[in-house]
Amino acid sequence: MQDGDRAAVRAVAHRSFPLLQRPFFSFGTHNLIAESDGAILGGIVLKVFPMSGGRRGGLVSWIFTAPEARGRGVGQALTDAGLALLREEGCDEVFASVEGYNASSNKLWATRGFTPLSLRQQVQRFGASLPAVWYHTFHMFDIGHFLWALPAGDDRGENPTAEWWMNAAINVLLMLIAVWRGSRLEAEMVALVPAVLAIYGARQWAMSWAARREGLVMRFRAWESAYPLSAAIALLLAGVFPLPGNLYPVRHDWRFSEEAPRLGRMATAGGAAVLLVGWLILAVTRWAAPPAAADWLGYGVMVAKNMAFFDLVLIFFPFSCFNGRLIFAWNRVVWAVMAALGLALFLI
Repeated sequence: MQDGDRAAVRAVAHRSFPLLQRPFFSFGTHNLIAESDGAILGGIVLKVFPMSGGRRGGLVSWIFTAPEARGRGVGQALTDAGLALLREEGCDEVFASVEGYNASSNKLWATRGFTPLSLRQQVQRFGASLPAVWYHTFHMFDIGHFLWALPAGDDRGENPTAEWWMNAAINVLLMLIAVWRGSRLEAEMVALVPAVLAIYGARQWAMSWAARREGLVMRFRAWESAYPLSAAIALLLAGVFPLPGNLYPVRHDWRFSEEAPRLGRMATAGGAAVLLVGWLILAVTRWAAPPAAADWLGYGVMVAKNMAFFDLVLIFFPFSCFNGRLIFAWNRVVWAVMAALGLALFLI
């Protein structure tokens, strides 16, 4: 890319990304473009950064093609050219951050030897340097995105069940911080533990059950990149931003358009479980619980309200990793009903 191309490249990028994602677009240390007969068809934005031990890391920050150029192999050509440039720059490791349900990008990187790294794999691989890697790869606030790396990670020892329990524990801790910042320490705060286990657990069980019925082979992945954001919201705003994680296809060679119905029904099962448990806790709190138990149950209502709102109501970037987006892509009527129930639970 030449300096005179910047405005035209930015215009193509803005036409390629959703409205709420466009303000985050920026150029990197290396920027390549694809063009034909003087027309810019797409681009790839790269960054090279230092790593511990004198190594160098490379990041694919953005890759995009003009809508009218899709299906012509432009993205493939840009990817290969970008990786070749990063090799020439002496990068020992190359990274890309990809939203979990972005099937085309998942396939793009999987076919080039990349694999997504779980939080356990990242800690093992980078140790004390992990915060620096997150900083350079912007993997701190990209909710529902996963850090893909080349060379590939070692999946031996991966345990999605243990990852779910770790994620539940972190959510309890972040909620405790939020409640403490908003009021004071009190014995009833321990009710957050069964509340998170009941609501997050019901969601996970329902989705796993639905996935098996649909013939989907899925695994749980936590949204580790959003932990800093949730912690900041808890500490600074005394707010609760739930991070339930989600189930993702084990295979990387799938198409979202083909799997959307099955994924949507799986997400609907999870959303229905959240609504059922949430409304049940609210009903017991309002009409059946003795006064001494109402305060304890109130924490369950808090967890359910926040989960229902984020998981079902919000479907746009940066919340497209929650279940609402999957339900909306499958059946907009079903989404509208569930979103209305979730919003009502949140507002009551």
